[in-house]
Order: sequence, then structure tokens, then C-alpha cells
Amino acid sequence: MFYRVVWIVCLFGLLTQTAYSQKDPKAKAILDAVSQKYQSLKGMKANFEFSDGRMQPRTGEVAIKGEKYRIKLPEQEIFNNGKTVWTFIESGTYKEVTINNASDMGDELTPSSVYNIYKKGYNYQLLGERTENKVVLQEIELLAENPTAPFKRVVLTVDKEKKDL
Repeated sequence: MFYRVVWIVCLFGLLTQTAYSQKDPKAKAILDAVSQKYQSLKGMKANFEFSDGRMQPRTGEVAIKGEKYRIKLPEQEIFNNGKTVWTFIESGTYKEVTINNASDMGDELTPSSVYNIYKKGYNYQLLGERTENKVVLQEIELLAENPTAPFKRVVLTVDKEKKDL
């Protein structure tokens, strides 16, 4: 009897993991609609909230035009003109500037790639819907297929009607 229970628990865990690691067609339809909308825009500006899991959520600003973007975070600004990425860090009396080639940034999550990142290297699933201020929001979780990816988990919140992130 004990072995039967253990076997059922193991089988359930295996089936759950297999189902979870697949790409959810409902989530894909939402992500495709969001991607199509944002790719059709000439440019955009937005405020966002982020957290690294260790601190309280913080806010930032982003402006995107094609592959170019500017991100403003507390103590940090990032500029990308499509060829070069400048990162300015200022914390108290500490100041640093880092300059990189945009092509060296590889598969990193950028404002220009956030609405396409699901197409390569991530599994995704629709976590559910909730209503805030009479707006229906859909939450989609992206999980990196590669355990060494810089972003292992990304949660996107989408306005169901407007298809806005």
C-alpha cells in the first residue's frame, strides 16, 4: 500500500512537471497579440514596477523606439542607441559608467526584446486573470529553459482588452 501511494505521488509529480514545462497555447495567443501590438508602434514610454525578490518593489521609467531605449531606475540609467549601451550608476558619492557594444549583450532581457523573449528559450503559461480598477489583467509566467539564463522567471501582466503590458 505504501509503495502504491509513493508511486502515485511520483507519477503525479512527473505529469505535473511535464505539463508545466510545456508552452501554454492560451498564453501564446496573448503574447502574440501583445508582441504584434508593440512591434507596430513607432515608440513608447512607460512606468513600471520591478523587484529582485530581496527588496520592496521599486519603480522605473522606460522609453523605447525600435532597438533603441532609455531606462531610468533608482541609482541607474541605461541608454542604448542600437549600437552602444551606456550604463550610468550613481549611488551617494560612487559614480560609474560602463560602455558595451549592443551586439555583445546577446540574449539579455531588454525593453526591445521583452515582447519577443517568449519565442526563444522560455516556457510560458497563463497564471490567471484578476481585475484591478475595473481592468481585467492576465498574468503570464515565463520560465527559462536554460537553468543558467540571466532571468529564470519573468511575470508579465497584460491588460486583456488593450493588450498592453
